[in-house]
Amino acid sequence: MINYQARIKPQYRGRFPQFKPSMWYDVEPRWASSKTRGVDLFGNRVARLKVGEEHTSLRAEYLTFRPNPSRARQTA
Repeated sequence: MINYQARIKPQYRGRFPQFKPSMWYDVEPRWASSKTRGVDLFGNRVARLKVGEEHTSLRAEYLTFRPNPSRARQTA
């Protein structure tokens, strides 16, 4: 039920070398029942990315988002 994907914006690629520049990562809710975007302690929007078996939370301003193509095919 992953509706969106994200990847690192070009200007932040050097800051996050663990992410492949051309790869889109699934964005998962911070909590299973959550429908709202997460925020950190400073009020910045946060996205939770699935990277292999791990999850990493990054500020949304570092990312470009798109609808999940496989999810779009399921609803069409």
